[in-house]
Amino acid sequence: MARQGAKVTLVTPSAYVSDWTPNTLEQGAIHRRLAELRVEIVLNRTVTRIAAGGVATACAYTGSQRDIAADAVVLVTSRQQDDGVWHELKARRDEWADSGIRSIKVIGDAVAPDPIA
Repeated sequence: MARQGAKVTLVTPSAYVSDWTPNTLEQGAIHRRLAELRVEIVLNRTVTRIAAGGVATACAYTGSQRDIAADAVVLVTSRQQDDGVWHELKARRDEWADSGIRSIKVIGDAVAPDPIA
C-alpha cells in the first residue's frame, strides 16, 4: 500500500514491528524497509476501537488513549482458536447416524493456532 502511494501507519502493541523477527535476525531489515517506505510506525499501542475516521488506541503500558486518523483499516491479528463448528456438530450427535457419520475430530488451527513459519 505504501509503495502505491498510500499513507500507511502500522500500529502494534509490540516494541517491534514484527515480534518474532528478532529471533530470525530479520527485525532490523523489516523495520528499515518500512521506514524507507515512509510507513509511520507506532509501537507499544493497542487498537481499542475502529471508528469512522480512524482508530482509537491505548498505550500497552499505561492505557493512555490516542486517536489515529485513517481512511481505511487493515487488521493483521493474532490467531485465535475457533472450534465453534466442532462444538455445534458435537451437540448434534444424535443426527450423525442418519448422515453416515460415526465420529468427528477437531484439527489444525481449531486445536492449536500456529503461525505460518
